Amino acid sequence: MNEPSVFSESSKTIPLDAKHIRASGEQVEHREFHNAYGATQQRQSYRGLIDRDQGTLRPFVLTRSFFLGSQRFGGYWTGDNYAVDDEVYGSIKMIMQNGLGGAIFGGADIPGFIGSPSEEMWIRMYQAGMYMPFFRAHCDINSVDREPWIQTQRVQAVIRDSINRRYDMIHYLYTTFEKATQTGMPLMRTMWFEFPDQAQFTSVDTQFMLGDAMLVAPKVVTPT
Repeated sequence: MNEPSVFSESSKTIPLDAKHIRASGEQVEHREFHNAYGATQQRQSYRGLIDRDQGTLRPFVLTRSFFLGSQRFGGYWTGDNYAVDDEVYGSIKMIMQNGLGGAIFGGADIPGFIGSPSEEMWIRMYQAGMYMPFFRAHCDINSVDREPWIQTQRVQAVIRDSINRRYDMIHYLYTTFEKATQTGMPLMRTMWFEFPDQAQFTSVDTQFMLGDAMLVAPKVVTPT
């Protein structure tokens, strides 16, 4: 969580009356630089780890705040999503859109960062999240714990199945990631991106292609 956080402010970040000063002397609000600030932290963390290990290891630096070029230094997650029904749909859309912009290695907190998810939310989020490039469970300190082994037997069975299925396709994931590093093609792709000559796909946003050979159509609840 590498952006400046000031939880006493309604914006949860640096107050608007705290100004940055450009080289020209112009004063601007922090929100002009917020994501770029986080991106530079990610970049310098990556470079620092490279220097520390003398280039022998490739660092993995996960960031919440990202900007143009962040994809060169690691993955991201989508931030503080809620454990509510339409967040599966919203997470899919955000990751696909970021992929179109070059940020291909992303994922959402499963089954939502804030709140107490229903069993159905657990199930839908895991069954969709297992196909996201970045895949993890996470929550804030005031929410119900997300450890798989403390959930109901029904939810545990779905979590176990989702993880096993992801491992079953691990070679396909690795190959798709490798192609992405060479071409910049996103892993999670909108239908119209993969099939640009098919006009009926331009408005489809509840399913996606994972790479060029796997169609994923999870159960989602769209906003009313």
